[in-house]
Amino acid sequence: MANYAYMTIEGKSQGLISEGCSTLESIGNRYQAGHTDEIMILAFNHMMSNDGHAVHNPITLVKPIDKSTPLLAMALNEQEKVKVLIDFYRTTQHAKQEKFFSIQINDGLISDINLVMPNIIDDGAGLILEHISIRYKDVTWTHHKAGTSGYALWEMTKFMN
Repeated sequence: MANYAYMTIEGKSQGLISEGCSTLESIGNRYQAGHTDEIMILAFNHMMSNDGHAVHNPITLVKPIDKSTPLLAMALNEQEKVKVLIDFYRTTQHAKQEKFFSIQINDGLISDINLVMPNIIDDGAGLILEHISIRYKDVTWTHHKAGTSGYALWEMTKFMN
């Protein structure tokens, strides 16, 4: 059984950008009851490194085109600050999904958006996907089941030329 992640994103001026994103109208028959106001995450990547000091790269995620797609483009264009919560789920020994890990971002900025439509000849069932990168001021990681958490501050200006 696949492990899922869902994102809630709130813009400083737009409000709840993820509102209604996991509905039939937004993503068709892939919608998930119980996650109506969250964005379905299909892939996630977050790289950090240490070369004498911590280096936080943007969080990058892949999502289907949904109701939030034009709103995220507006947030990027307007440099709107966003608050992001990504909840990760796993399958329990009883074959149920449980939230076990979360990442909270404050004062985030959407830094990149890339819409990708796969070659329909090579991948006839391929989804049109949106790749989003988010820079942030601070991040909190929480492992709900193990009871651990961590926090880091990272100024976005360290990324900007």
